[in-house]
Amino acid sequence: MGLKMLAEMTVPIKNQIVEAVAVDGYVRIKKAAEMLGVSSRTITRWIHKRYFDGVIKNDPGAETGSFYLIPEESVEKFHEKRKTSSV
Repeated sequence: MGLKMLAEMTVPIKNQIVEAVAVDGYVRIKKAAEMLGVSSRTITRWIHKRYFDGVIKNDPGAETGSFYLIPEESVEKFHEKRKTSSV
């Protein structure tokens, strides 16, 4: 699967500036939480329960620390499903 890189940005992590990337069609935990009206912690729990398809976790040994990329389409599908049932 080819991932199209949108932009590079600098983010502070542990008093350092490191590079992070935005990937077209994917959102980070914070954005997914905003889209669904829940906390970031709830999104993390749902990731571990495998409620979203196609989640990517970066290398936990990376300088940026580990983070997840969630397909935006998966978040939207989950939102629709959640409207009709409770999770």
